[in-house]
Amino acid sequence: MIFRDYYVSGTENFEEAEKLAQIENYTAAAELWEQEVSHSNPKMRARACHNLAIAHELSGDLVKAVHWAEKALENHNGKPSAQYLESLKARQATEERVREQLAFNDFSK
Repeated sequence: MIFRDYYVSGTENFEEAEKLAQIENYTAAAELWEQEVSHSNPKMRARACHNLAIAHELSGDLVKAVHWAEKALENHNGKPSAQYLESLKARQATEERVREQLAFNDFSK
């Protein structure tokens, strides 16, 4: 199980999304976070993007997770999002190495 810190305050959508995330309904939570991506406050936009990155990571889509983490940094250069993006990219690199190793080895023998 992966544990990630996500933003829970700032707007009603964040508060409602937290309730959904608590019961691991990240798809419904992501729908609420997506509504905040165009918020007038760049910090709120960044929080929404950060949370969407987490939702995509938890659903197994690292490409979209990296995309949203980068968007979070574009909106507000915060340390949590920068660290999170770094960990996502490291995880992507690790998964790529594993795929290469598995492709190299012939396990059919």
